[in-house]
Amino acid sequence: MTGRERFLKVFSGESIGRVSVTLFIADQWHFLNQIYPDVGSQDFETLQLKVVELQKQL
Repeated sequence: MTGRERFLKVFSGESIGRVSVTLFIADQWHFLNQIYPDVGSQDFETLQLKVVELQKQL
């Protein structure tokens, strides 16, 4: 599966085996921690959902 196919599946709400590296993940969650300070840095599932939410807004 290509990165593009992976993103399309995530955007359509489907589950995938892994998440591609994005600016937010490569930034070691610093960007997300500034936007969502109440979400812990170890709460990976919630943080991944926040990444998708932000990507959709962009």
